[in-house]
Amino acid sequence: MNTDPKSKNVPLYAQGGYDRELNYKLWSTYKSRFNAAARLQKKHNLSSRAVALLSAYVVIFSLITTMLPQFSQGATGQAILFISSALSIIILVVSQLEASQNYSVRSYTYHQSGLDVAELYKKLRALKTRHKDKNAPEFLDAVEKLSQDYDDILQRSDNHEDIDFDVFRASKPDYEDHKLTKSQVRWIKVSLVVRQYSFYYLCMMLPPVVFGLFAWLTWPDAAATQPTP
Repeated sequence: MNTDPKSKNVPLYAQGGYDRELNYKLWSTYKSRFNAAARLQKKHNLSSRAVALLSAYVVIFSLITTMLPQFSQGATGQAILFISSALSIIILVVSQLEASQNYSVRSYTYHQSGLDVAELYKKLRALKTRHKDKNAPEFLDAVEKLSQDYDDILQRSDNHEDIDFDVFRASKPDYEDHKLTKSQVRWIKVSLVVRQYSFYYLCMMLPPVVFGLFAWLTWPDAAATQPTP
């Protein structure tokens, strides 16, 4: 290993032979592409569930004013009408925005890209096993060909996001070029949920919580307006 102080800021995989550098690039890329595919597929599933639940909430809130007369009077009825109208608008906006993202199609594209890179990774591993002399011209030519194929794959698809690479690093925290602490691994996992999925969880869980709180606060006033026998 290079012990030159100037190499301390250079990743270890880049301090060896070119085959070692390409090995890490292929390995990290195909893992990150699979992470991107899984992330987008989960966003697609959560998006569908969020829109379905929001639609159900609109119907439920509309039925409340019919089935529970105490919620159809005065300011309470107006508030429920406002909540239903607001949810309808949110459903329209979320549906349009999510449809434009093409999560399912992009997930498939990333998965296919990951498969292509994984195939190159297996070829490189087999090549390194067959050739003991890493300086042999035929070995270097074969590595260069794999590198060109790798560049072609990258040009055919969009790059994954940083969080996908971070998730890969978190899955191998003890690797020499990662060296992540437990707190860093937890932070990556929390960041994934907060930055990528929290919006959908809020859409699914916040409306019933808000309405439950609203019902709890207004129920006594609503009951007081009922005529006594």
